[in-house]
Amino acid sequence: MLTRLCLRSTRVAARRWCGNAAQDVPKVHPVGVTLESPLTPEQLERHQNAERKWMAFSTQIEEARDGTDDALLEVIDGGLAMSTELGEDLRRPGYDANLHLEAAVIYEKKGALPTAVERCLAAEAAYVFDKDVAGCMQAKCRRAELQLHTGEAEEAASAFLTVQTWSETDGRKGTPMMQVVAEKLSPQAKLGLAGAKVQLGAFEEAHTLLGEVLPKYASGGDAENTWTCLEVAEACFRGLDDATSVKKTVERQVNWAKRFKMDARLDAAEKRLAECS
Repeated sequence: MLTRLCLRSTRVAARRWCGNAAQDVPKVHPVGVTLESPLTPEQLERHQNAERKWMAFSTQIEEARDGTDDALLEVIDGGLAMSTELGEDLRRPGYDANLHLEAAVIYEKKGALPTAVERCLAAEAAYVFDKDVAGCMQAKCRRAELQLHTGEAEEAASAFLTVQTWSETDGRKGTPMMQVVAEKLSPQAKLGLAGAKVQLGAFEEAHTLLGEVLPKYASGGDAENTWTCLEVAEACFRGLDDATSVKKTVERQVNWAKRFKMDARLDAAEKRLAECS
């Protein structure tokens, strides 16, 4: 029961995060190549050839996004192969990482979570190559959320902790964009870490983390993240064998589901509440 609850609650977070990633991930739109001057005729031809390939790929992938997932995956992998073939000097910063993340979304939808994790890891590596720390942390958080469902709770906990530490230190001291990313990732990493701690049996640590993020999400009216916090909290209290707190938490779930008209969740929560009585 404990594992099922924890996995179910953290799966909601992973689906929310990764399910919208196709919208979050910047689309690849090639821009004009900045040519070094002067270029030899051979260098100029190479740059112009690369520009033609990028423009053709831009059209191809936009069309593929209106088709099937399998067709899109084929185009994505073709684009990544083209990026490698063109060489590092004609590589688009963030390009490889974004495509790997888009592929991860598709594999997550298919239920191929280990492959989705691999794609997120590839995105992390690409961001590191591009020296994009904020992008790397976002990919790491996505990867960790998926790992909560692949039996890799320890790896997920380590990744969440890294993201949390960065978001509360270097991320807050960075550029305005990094600060925005850090502000978003800090509670998300804590919530994910709480889910990992529950899976690892560290219920007291999970409870402490939830105490930091639940009030923030609830006061902001964040329906989804608050619900996820409450489900992880229920799993946590079940692990602690605290029947009173389990009942109070489920009561909060019922009230929250009523407030935001979460009918299916309301029915399930009411059934669990009846079992608590």
